Amino acid sequence: MNDHDLGYVDVQRIANFSPGRDADRLQIVRHVVAMANSGGGRVVLGSSGALDDDDAAGLEPVQTAALFEGDTLGDLIDDFVRPDRVEVGVDATTVASGRVVIELRIGGTAMPPLVLSKAGVYADTFDHEHTVFGAGTVLTRRNGRTVGAQREDYLAWRADAVAEVRRHLHERLALVIEAPPEAQIRVLTNDEVRDRASFFLSRAADLFQVQPDRLLSAQDLVYLWLHRDTLVLDDRTTELLFQSALRRRTTLYPWLAVLPITAEQARGWLFAALDMRDRDKSDGAKAILLVGALYFDASIYGQLSARLAASTYAHMREAVAALPDTASAVRQLENERLAPKDREQAAGLSATELLARIDAILAKQGSSSRRVPGLGLELLDRRRQT
Repeated sequence: MNDHDLGYVDVQRIANFSPGRDADRLQIVRHVVAMANSGGGRVVLGSSGALDDDDAAGLEPVQTAALFEGDTLGDLIDDFVRPDRVEVGVDATTVASGRVVIELRIGGTAMPPLVLSKAGVYADTFDHEHTVFGAGTVLTRRNGRTVGAQREDYLAWRADAVAEVRRHLHERLALVIEAPPEAQIRVLTNDEVRDRASFFLSRAADLFQVQPDRLLSAQDLVYLWLHRDTLVLDDRTTELLFQSALRRRTTLYPWLAVLPITAEQARGWLFAALDMRDRDKSDGAKAILLVGALYFDASIYGQLSARLAASTYAHMREAVAALPDTASAVRQLENERLAPKDREQAAGLSATELLARIDAILAKQGSSSRRVPGLGLELLDRRRQT
């Protein structure tokens, strides 16, 4: 496996890493935040080269468990960028020695730059303090290195933000200009929409029929989830929730657990997702395969993966390389479950209590929650067993 195969051009390798060393943990924060500000990347721990050569010394599995299971790593990073959050995926590969190489997958933040909200300071064995980064520092990546942001970085971030605002304005204007002749155009206030969740979902489904890449935002999905008991669901609204959750995965598994989706519908919608022209499909490539593993046998999963493998989009081909068969997808789903201790606690909760736990977390943390996918998988397992 080379750096190109990892799915990102930007890869930071740290061969000598100890999860118990404060200095090493702060270096992780430093690189992850820089990559989030630079469009994403990978941090590889325990290897200085390809995973199949002698440089892949790896880390002790017991040492890595405390930092890379559950929410520990996410909480560590988020503590330095509050109130923002950084989404980090974790993949573990066992090498020949029986040790593991950890790959951290970092996506680009939606609104860069992230600013480190407090200093990263640690004490050495002589009790001398060292500062890895200061409060208010803005980091980015340049030529494969983590560095402080410069003027041109801020100018680029500003230009991207302006372009995004223009894109949203153009989309909204297009909805009016391209509306079918029989459509009724009406201006709604935010309060009017938010006071009527089912009305909001119905209107969004109408727009989705006209413009199939017009999906719900992560915030919309959280709002609708918290008002799910008031929703009027039909095939249109259910497909919109399904397609949107594929791209914004925080609430994906909870929605799968409560929506009345048949295997036939899931098959049609997943294959349809491959042809949709939305900007967030790159976030859903792996989700398409993971959901496929939940609903399909190996034969249909193979058809789905073959379609992704033949795609002109690199992220779809990379998703197939990471999840080539149902066994690999099932292993990834296991990685997304709750940590063993949390899973034991969840097992003692009823389905109603699990739903209430999800509601409480989403009401407080919104779409940035890291625990909701694991709780959703617990809930989904129970539905599939009944």
